[in-house]
Amino acid sequence: MIPFLIGGGVILASAAATYYFWEKIKKKVLGKNIVVLGQRASGKTTLLNYLMTGEVVTEYEQTILGKKIRKTKNFKLSELPWRISSTMMDVGANEDNYKKWRELVRNADVVVYTFRADLWSAEPDLQERNIENQLALIKNELKPTTHTFIVGTHLDKEPFINNLKIDEEKQEYIQEFLSHNFLLFMKEQLGGSHKCVVVLDNTSSENGLSRVTNKLIESIVE
Repeated sequence: MIPFLIGGGVILASAAATYYFWEKIKKKVLGKNIVVLGQRASGKTTLLNYLMTGEVVTEYEQTILGKKIRKTKNFKLSELPWRISSTMMDVGANEDNYKKWRELVRNADVVVYTFRADLWSAEPDLQERNIENQLALIKNELKPTTHTFIVGTHLDKEPFINNLKIDEEKQEYIQEFLSHNFLLFMKEQLGGSHKCVVVLDNTSSENGLSRVTNKLIESIVE
């Protein structure tokens, strides 16, 4: 677990410790090939751009004249020595697209798969076949050492969660969402609990992208 969180969640440490852990993360991700794949219009480009240009926001305590003052420090994700790649081609279109997906997965250290959580919630029968086909392709090409990360996007467009006004209720609903049999199936397809992490969030907002990125970094470095 990284000792500071991105986008709102923080663990207080000294400024020196914050820099130390950021350098440690940079060493952990050195040369890692991160591949972003997923359903059409599921936020791949948005997530891809954030991983290359977003920022890690950290908070630390500094003692000034005997008083502990909270300060923040931003680290640019562009400083991380990882390699980010993707394709906007939909896997179901033609054989060339299948080949591109296979090539990307074979060379990946981490595969990030995105799907529309809102559409799946509204029309599971229509969405599941497409998701199953894409996961099967990824599964067949995964190396034993490859980690996987599933992101359910557009959670802000899921009607029921928008009707919940209390954060605790929203978190309870998300946990129920994550325990659904199909999401457990997705996780199992891409390696099970020891290799695969599943998150649900709103990737159209910077806060949501920050939370997703935080979880992704945690899954790589822990």
